[in-house]
This record gives sequence, C-alpha cells and structure tokens, in this order.
Amino acid sequence: MGGQQIQDLENILFDLSTRLNIDNSVGVQLNNIGKIVGQLRNGQDDATYRLFLKAKAGRNVSEGDIERVLSIWKIITGGTDIQVIESFPAGIECIAFSPNKPDQLF
Repeated sequence: MGGQQIQDLENILFDLSTRLNIDNSVGVQLNNIGKIVGQLRNGQDDATYRLFLKAKAGRNVSEGDIERVLSIWKIITGGTDIQVIESFPAGIECIAFSPNKPDQLF
C-alpha cells in the first residue's frame, strides 16, 4: 500500500470516528447515532439528545451491575456524588447531587 493510499485510509477513518462521536455530532449525525444505539430523538434538542444517546449506549453494554448503573447516571446528570436507595424486591433509586438541574435535562 502506497503512502497516498495510507493517508486516504487514515482520512476516512478519522472522518468516520468524528461523525460517530456523540460530543462532536449535531443534527442528522446524532440521529444516525440514535439509529445505531436504538434511541429515538422524540423532538429533543441536540444537547438533551446527546445525554439520552450516552445513556442508551451505556445501557446497551451494561450488565446491570451497580457500578455501571451509577456510571450511566453520572453521565446523564453530570453529578459527582450519587446516593443509591435500594427498593424491594429488585430496584434502586438514584439521587444525584448534580450541577445539572432536572429541568435542564428533560
């Protein structure tokens, strides 16, 4: 493979990684990521939709362990301190002490 072919391949891979980066994507690019992870936009603006995409992507790879649930909750809320309350028989309630107010998220 020649130098130009390698450069062309690198350019394509960089472009693809940029298009699939939730933080850098906007509009239709986010919609395409939503199709990949299985998250509808439902009229959300880009900033809110990014949070839902990250949460859905995390859920898609999660095995349901508490550490992963808390990690996803921190992404959604921007919280650094999370309180977990166990609910019988097999549920939890997460409360984030967060810089994002709930009305800013949803």
